[in-house]
Amino acid sequence: GVHLLIHSMESYIIASEKNMDADAPAAAMPIGVMHRLTLHELGLPSDAYTIDIARHAPEVVAAYKKRADVCLHPSKVEGFGMNVMECQIVGTPVVTTNYTAMGDFTKLGRSVPHRQTIRNPGFLYEMALPDVGGIADAIGDLYQEHMALKRGDEESLMRRDTEVAEFNEWIDSTCSPAAVGKKFKSLLLRSYSEFAERLASKQVLLSSNPPTSGAYAIVSGYHTPIVDWDTPWTLFAPDGLKIVDPTMLNSLAWMMHLNIEGGGQPAPTVLVVPAKYENGRDVPVMNADNSIHEDLPILVRTFMVTAFQQQMSRRKSLIQSAIQNSQQTGTTRKLPDGLAIIKKGQQNKSARHYNKNT
Repeated sequence: GVHLLIHSMESYIIASEKNMDADAPAAAMPIGVMHRLTLHELGLPSDAYTIDIARHAPEVVAAYKKRADVCLHPSKVEGFGMNVMECQIVGTPVVTTNYTAMGDFTKLGRSVPHRQTIRNPGFLYEMALPDVGGIADAIGDLYQEHMALKRGDEESLMRRDTEVAEFNEWIDSTCSPAAVGKKFKSLLLRSYSEFAERLASKQVLLSSNPPTSGAYAIVSGYHTPIVDWDTPWTLFAPDGLKIVDPTMLNSLAWMMHLNIEGGGQPAPTVLVVPAKYENGRDVPVMNADNSIHEDLPILVRTFMVTAFQQQMSRRKSLIQSAIQNSQQTGTTRKLPDGLAIIKKGQQNKSARHYNKNT
């Protein structure tokens, strides 16, 4: 018969390991899928599976992998997946999701195409939605191979020996210290070359006056459009914003981007643009609730906008998050007065437009 072994350490056991093996307090609750409840609700007989939550010595874990007939590892995403590699090394085929590293490293077994990609709120990366039907088919295929091996089918035995040998040869040629060192050397040389090119370009800019255009894209509206511009800065423009001196603002933004102010200070990531209303009154910096005033123009590094858009789209939330981050890193700067005027009662004509020095 078929028996499912799930080796999954509970979070409270991991907490105990970090606290001299003391039993975790009652308030330390499990995190993740409740395997026992899930299998019970699926109607799987209790004698058809074993859930092992214990922490084992490496040799015990290795024995698990060696004695298993197949390793199920159809994750949504993996950074590397050592379990997949180790099972194949000892001759145990694997079933994985053909996504990220799992697809690259599955040589012995089946890598099942995913149904689609998904993204959880708060995560910066996409994950795969495993194909349950495809996984079941892969298990069925490997079961037939397993039965052929048990019968002593010579063709199946030779094919399995060849697959294991080819995988270990691939490990030696791809993951050996010499192979990894060669790849790291190539990567470091490429990084050095690209850094040198960027530094040379920066020196060319520093050798003359800063550019007077192209430093920022202007966005407005309640929700910020998804970034598809490549300017170093994004100007969050309140309704009625008029830039008095676009040339000066561009020059200042370029200077801050190139960190011309120097002095060992980190490059700015947020620039506050002081503004006045048409009647000459200063636009407040803060609201009564300590949030940034909605009429204050703010320049934010575009890469930060891209990062924050993984979690939010409202203009005020993006600005608030950027300022909180820059205050923690000491990268907020205030630009000189006289660069912007706010004309109350006027709305920007579009949700997004690019700076044309007007």
